[in-house]
Amino acid sequence: CIFIHVYVCTSKLCNFPSSFREHPTFLFYMLLYTIGIFKSYPGYGDVGLMFALLPLWKHVYQYMRNTFVTVCMFLVCTVFAPIQYYLWIYAGSANANFYFAISLAFSTAQILMATDLLFGFLKREFYLHNGDKHKLPDGTDAQIILDS
Repeated sequence: CIFIHVYVCTSKLCNFPSSFREHPTFLFYMLLYTIGIFKSYPGYGDVGLMFALLPLWKHVYQYMRNTFVTVCMFLVCTVFAPIQYYLWIYAGSANANFYFAISLAFSTAQILMATDLLFGFLKREFYLHNGDKHKLPDGTDAQIILDS
């Protein structure tokens, strides 16, 4: 029953086509990324495809916020996954929970990368439509100051 509920929620979540009608390539990329995220055990091939297509969005990199954290998570998971697999299968000193924890962290890194790319893309689109500078009604540049 829970798996059917997760499937229904996932299908509702993937309602990207109405939002990205003008950008079918980005829509395809995000749907492909979402399919790779929701696999039970993620593979390096899925992430390799996503990283191979990532240079398509190099104009979005400057709007992304969490790239350092995401890259560090990918590096740590890439290093620890084979170690945990070896300890579980060959050495017999670990169990499947350790390997599952690494795959869960890897999926979290994938989710962070997807949401960061989506945030950067939407922020760039907002700036393209509304401009990066804030203007006062008389046309002069506004300066925004946070009061404490």
